[in-house]
Amino acid sequence: MYHRVVSVLGPTLFLLFINDVADLFVDMDISCKLYVDDIKLYLCTNTTLSRDHLNYAINKLYEWSNVWQLQIAVDKCFVCNVHPSNQKSNLDLYNYVLNTHALEKVDVVRDLGVHVDCFLKFDDHISFIVHKAMTRARLILKCFLSRDHELLFKAYCVYVRPLLEYCSAVWSPHLKSLMVKMQSVQRFFTKRLQGMWNKGYNTV
Repeated sequence: MYHRVVSVLGPTLFLLFINDVADLFVDMDISCKLYVDDIKLYLCTNTTLSRDHLNYAINKLYEWSNVWQLQIAVDKCFVCNVHPSNQKSNLDLYNYVLNTHALEKVDVVRDLGVHVDCFLKFDDHISFIVHKAMTRARLILKCFLSRDHELLFKAYCVYVRPLLEYCSAVWSPHLKSLMVKMQSVQRFFTKRLQGMWNKGYNTV
């Protein structure tokens, strides 16, 4: 009973412990998003002054973490400058610093399991999950001794499809090339199942 109470109270107490961190940026043009132990700070900027404000907010967060004795994983902190793909960005010229540590600049961010690039596109995410799903589909065909197509397709639905469908409302492709890439996993799998190689993608 004791362990069950702790497991329930733990996340709640942690949220109460860090709840005031958002108040640090109330008087600033900084947006703050929290999810469990992750925090994102961002703002719309085109001037050096506003970038200084963001850097000030980063170090304000660092000071708060020292007061409450919460260590920030500096090696997991980074900066991603989002800008239109048809415009050349000069934002990379500015260096953000957390205490004395210069934050790494990245073009692709993995946020809650979804990869998004600096143009707010999901091409990298689709390529990643298709590769992972294809690898898992091959393992199913290799490891299962049974060639029963119903059994194998159930295994596909359990172990492969969740990889392709996770958070799809966010990154769902609208380009035909990306749709074909997504569908290639199921086409690859069904073509190797007896009685299913002639079925179209939408009829399976």
